[in-house]
Amino acid sequence: MQHIGKYKVIRKLGSGSFGFVYLAQDPKLQLQVAIKVFKIKEASLMSQVTSAIEDPEPVIKQRFINEARALRNLSANPHIIEMYEFDELADGTPYYVMPYISRTLVDEIGKDAFSQGMLDDIPKADYPRRISTTQAISYLQQLSQALCAVHESALVHRDIKPANILITKENQLQLSDFGIAKLPLSEHSETGFGMGSRNYLSPEQQESAKHVQASSDIYSLGVIAYRMFTGQLPVGRFHDAIDFAPDMPQALNDLIILALSQRPSQRPADGAQFLKLLNQAVKAFSKELSKEPKQDVNHNTESELESETNLAADLEISIEANVEANNEAKIKIKGYTEAGTEVWSAQKTSQIKKELKPIENKIIELLKQYGEIKTDDLLLLQTLADIAHIDKSALDELIVHVTQQKLSQGNQDNNDNNDNKLAAFILWMDAVNKQFNAVISSAINPNTTNTNTNNKNILPDAVVNSLITAGLSTTDKTAEQLTTLINAKQQSHKNLNKLEKINTVTQIKDMLVPLFKKIKQRSLPLLSLPLIRLTVSGLIIIGLTLLYSQYQTQQKIILADDSAWSQAQQINTAAGYQGYLENKTHGSHVNQAKKALTKLIQQKNSVQINEKKAQQQLIDTVQHQLIKHGYPISRTGELDQRTKHAIKTFEKNQGLLVTGHVDNLLLKKLKQLLQLKDEKQWLVAQSKHEINAYQEYKVAFPQGQHFMQASQLIKQLRIEKTNKDQQKKQAQETKLRQLIEDTTNDLLDNMITLPAASFTMGCAQHSECKAKEMPQHNVAIKTFNIMSTEVTFAQWDTCLASGACKVKPDDENWGRGNRPVIGISYHDIVNEFIPWLNKVTAKNFVLPSEAQWEYAAKANSRTKYAWGDVPDCLKARYGQFSGLCGDERKTSTVKSFQANIFGLYDMHGNVWEWTQDCWNDNYNAAPKNGSAWQTGDCNAGVIKGGSWLNEAKLLRSTFRAGYNRSTKANVNGFRLVINSTR
Repeated sequence: MQHIGKYKVIRKLGSGSFGFVYLAQDPKLQLQVAIKVFKIKEASLMSQVTSAIEDPEPVIKQRFINEARALRNLSANPHIIEMYEFDELADGTPYYVMPYISRTLVDEIGKDAFSQGMLDDIPKADYPRRISTTQAISYLQQLSQALCAVHESALVHRDIKPANILITKENQLQLSDFGIAKLPLSEHSETGFGMGSRNYLSPEQQESAKHVQASSDIYSLGVIAYRMFTGQLPVGRFHDAIDFAPDMPQALNDLIILALSQRPSQRPADGAQFLKLLNQAVKAFSKELSKEPKQDVNHNTESELESETNLAADLEISIEANVEANNEAKIKIKGYTEAGTEVWSAQKTSQIKKELKPIENKIIELLKQYGEIKTDDLLLLQTLADIAHIDKSALDELIVHVTQQKLSQGNQDNNDNNDNKLAAFILWMDAVNKQFNAVISSAINPNTTNTNTNNKNILPDAVVNSLITAGLSTTDKTAEQLTTLINAKQQSHKNLNKLEKINTVTQIKDMLVPLFKKIKQRSLPLLSLPLIRLTVSGLIIIGLTLLYSQYQTQQKIILADDSAWSQAQQINTAAGYQGYLENKTHGSHVNQAKKALTKLIQQKNSVQINEKKAQQQLIDTVQHQLIKHGYPISRTGELDQRTKHAIKTFEKNQGLLVTGHVDNLLLKKLKQLLQLKDEKQWLVAQSKHEINAYQEYKVAFPQGQHFMQASQLIKQLRIEKTNKDQQKKQAQETKLRQLIEDTTNDLLDNMITLPAASFTMGCAQHSECKAKEMPQHNVAIKTFNIMSTEVTFAQWDTCLASGACKVKPDDENWGRGNRPVIGISYHDIVNEFIPWLNKVTAKNFVLPSEAQWEYAAKANSRTKYAWGDVPDCLKARYGQFSGLCGDERKTSTVKSFQANIFGLYDMHGNVWEWTQDCWNDNYNAAPKNGSAWQTGDCNAGVIKGGSWLNEAKLLRSTFRAGYNRSTKANVNGFRLVINSTR
């Protein structure tokens, strides 16, 4: 099936007894959907699931339509699967379209596999498990809401199980598959046949599906709840759910036990009552946990109380979200206030109120740009804070909080690299500020005045270079960016110092001007000329003396400067040049010292960079070797926690000193061990000497010592395999030819020739006669050959082996060989098996006409059966459904019972047999020459003879039934005839 209506079929998703589900795509919207198509998978079930006597198929088809109608009425509920569309195929087959949701509750809680044998057959991902208490409560509330809608519509779902509970991408539950739902005012009552999934069925539903009520769904809901909370099924004397989930409310545990009551009257009556009790239990528990805990050393620890408080908050959120039924939940988190200074949660997973997000984002932006919040930026932030109605104190706290949060995130090992870089940048800027504060706060030597001081930087060049080097190794900033940030601070501090010095000079001027005025007023009139001359001469002498003294001092300074510079050159270290610059701030060799220091720093940085690169390369190589040894790490070139753990594990396993460090000794040991593994894998490959073994070696050791040899051996083995395959193919072809010859010879040897004759066809007037078997009429039969047995699995499988038959029928695990073939349709027979048989035998095999079949079955008798009017379990295989002839559910091998007088086996029972005829409701206008009736309803054909399943009255020679020619069933088979040309 390639298309269903306008939808393009992608693949079949699954099937039930009366419907197939396909994954398809809407060609216009490009939307994937699930389509359920009515189709009876096993015809033998039809009579067991309905009380309709004549033809159960229309009744079951109507149930399919009722399911679609019920789903349409319930689609308004957000927790029930929606039905997009309902329509019919060209042949009248109904279908309906739903959204495609691939995830079910099984994906959350695993499969119901609780024995070791079952666990061995499934992957570990499918092992049964419990889910968190909060998640289980949320799912339980959603599922309860779905059942409220179901029960309010007077429906009973009858198949509540994990596979029928779908989960959307938004983690919303949707109940599906109403195929066996009990509908109100059903036209045909259900039989006692069990319907549903046994692990989740209530006790009364396991006995009969006919009289179940809404409380039966509540039992299934209780099993689902127990399964989610415990990871187990409530089998036998099971433990309380709270034993597995001690954080769940006691009242909820009691509610689940109540839902699992054996008596329906003891359970909540329906979904509405269960949901009411569920919400009461959870809400009461959440309120109890939300109360302020008493400080008592004998009670819970702080972490336990925090866990319980978080659980209570989660439960309260879950309740509000579900009670509001898809309205937006109003959640209040502890630590938030409507208006005030407390603007973030005090809990570990703190979040900022949404109205403060613009301020938070701006703070983070400034931290990324400058590594700190500068004074100039506070005006903008305070403006944003005013808009959000928080004061300056709250803004200061928020800045500190965001900064500390970014530092904390950067310290987490598994965090994003951007967070790590931002944290490092903030710490670097803090170090810069500390350097400036240290310089400013240090005592300034008043004797070392210099007119060029205002043009000098606050921080020495050596300190600046050290800060830039540190910033390059820890942050994601460039040297130019770091230099710009430091220079901006230098200029800012220089401007501040300049303002301070200008202020100092002004103060001195203010003191000296009055003094000069006093000297001028008092001293000059008192001085005589000789005194003035003496004073001038003395001043000259004093001045010369002072000049000579200053000259000597200057010479000493020059000699000391040269000596210090010579000593720095001899040492030729960064510390030496740094010491010269610190002690000889105004020395004549400052520029030379700076250049020499810069050169040494650059050389040191270059060496450090090369050493770092070499170490990174060594770490990368070691990581590569560890990955080859099977350790789950990544090649990052950094000694991260996973790599350290892997190294320690390797060292411990190899009996080495456990260090967690990377060195050449570790690398050598890794390579040695890898070489040993290489040799071991190669020996294994050689011992197996198979293509897959050599390929496994190549994959495991792409640079292995034997890689080329493995490639050559693979090529050689492929050539040998090709030769063997050709020989094997020839042998198989020979074997197949012989198989076909033996099969067809056996079939031809068992053909029976029936002579021409006239007989009365149809049923006489007695209690078991049906209108479709009448009126009786005479039919003239020509000579024809008929198979003595029904076509067997062995014969069909020969056609399958030849490639002519594409359909491989299921034997239901009853066995193949000489059992009659089942699970094939009329079209499979006439389109595959008969053309093949005619080709290999050069004969003209066809299905018998209904008249030919009835003539062969009666075998000149006038009784109900060829042997008489009384049913006999020793004469035919029938009655399994009633248990009259035993309850073994399978066919018998052909020739298990005595043949009729024509030599034909199993004309009564075993399997229904197809005829050529189209279906007509009676024999009015039926052919009287023994030919097939090719008019009427040719979508259906005539089957006769009854089967292993049916009661005896359906085995009568005259009984006939109409059957869809496309249907495959385990009760249908066939035999063939060759018509005579005479």
